[in-house]
Amino acid sequence: MKRSIWSAVLSAALFPALFPALPLTAAEPEDFRYFEELVPPATISPERLNSVRLNADVLSAIASPDDLRLFSADGRELPFKREPVFTSRELFRSNPVRSRVESFDVESGRAVLVVEVGVPGENGAVLNHVAIRTGEQNFEKRVSISGLDDISWRPLADHLPFFDRNPRFAIGRKEFSIPEGRYRKLRIEIDNYGEDYVSPLRKLTAGDDPAVRREEREVLFRELKIDGVELSRSVFDRVSVSPVLARYTPEIRSVVVDRGRKTTVIEFDCGNLPLASLTLTTRSTNFSRKAVLTEEDENYTRPCQFEDVSLPGFRWSAMSVPLDGGRRLGICRLTIRDGDNAPLEQPALTAEYLVYRLMTWPKDIPARLCFGGDGVPPGEYDLPATLASIDSARLGFNEFRAGIRKTNPDCRAGGFPDRLDLRWIFFSVIGILVLTLVIFIARNFSKIGEEGPDE
Repeated sequence: MKRSIWSAVLSAALFPALFPALPLTAAEPEDFRYFEELVPPATISPERLNSVRLNADVLSAIASPDDLRLFSADGRELPFKREPVFTSRELFRSNPVRSRVESFDVESGRAVLVVEVGVPGENGAVLNHVAIRTGEQNFEKRVSISGLDDISWRPLADHLPFFDRNPRFAIGRKEFSIPEGRYRKLRIEIDNYGEDYVSPLRKLTAGDDPAVRREEREVLFRELKIDGVELSRSVFDRVSVSPVLARYTPEIRSVVVDRGRKTTVIEFDCGNLPLASLTLTTRSTNFSRKAVLTEEDENYTRPCQFEDVSLPGFRWSAMSVPLDGGRRLGICRLTIRDGDNAPLEQPALTAEYLVYRLMTWPKDIPARLCFGGDGVPPGEYDLPATLASIDSARLGFNEFRAGIRKTNPDCRAGGFPDRLDLRWIFFSVIGILVLTLVIFIARNFSKIGEEGPDE
């Protein structure tokens, strides 16, 4: 009994000493060197997500994509999802609807099909498109469609042309749009389902006199063969098409022409932006030069080639270098191999970088964007995982506009890591004191046991 009690006391004392409490990692505005005030749009819809686009001032100042935070007006940290901005386009998309032909009858020359809509046992399905599949050619008929909802049958289409003309050029209509709604069954009626036609085979009747020879053709009866009925719901959907790019002019530090090595070396600053492409401009024409792009601090090289042809009636130019998925570059050098040609006249550079945005929930109103922290760990939010499977082109946004970059006067000296070190020092001192107390109790454990019986 006595030993079990002291074992529990010893464990309780050693646990905080060996495993001190983890320091808090929630960021605060004072952990960042810069900030930008956010300007809301003229009207804010509570049904839309809030969005903040990152400009070049932000992207060039952060050490990593996680080196920023959003805060509300009262200083509360707001969860966000970071993603590149894409242009969107509205596309026509058809979603198939399950169906089954329940019956097929011919009544007074009309074909009547009853189609069960949706999964059996459920209350129908929503659709707005009907397609009648047939391999027949050269026919012309009329189609009427009715739908059964929860109450009664109602007409959806009346005597629509249903035809195929394929003697030389294929034209036809075998698909029909109907008012969108939830239907349990469809009734499709095809007029003039069976028809007479002249057989392509001819019969020659010959007598003794060739002048009275006759040609006969037989009149046949043909029914249209239906291969199936397909139902669908056609909708217009917005999808992401291509990333949005912003133009940026790198700062050129020097242009050195090396006559001995027959090269021109351009040193420039990319501003640590996620560049998508780099373009060389020059007054020279009619040239083809190989070049190598290298980054000063990291082991990154990319061979490239610049070409320009300008002749009467013909123009060709390839002066851009695509970069790998928005690579963040700093100080770079572009080494152009001139060979025995004259150096390019007045070379200059332009670039395009990927535009990113931060998305927040509609109820979270961002007021300040802070960035440029000193070792601030990444934020852990539910929002990125929640919206991972949703194309943002389908969502609406309240676009907040970022102001100019300002230095944070309340930034703590030393930044985030020093504050963490102080916490660890505090917990380490507490752990040492507890460990000293445990050693003292352990050494006097035998004396305490000799004082009396175990109770």
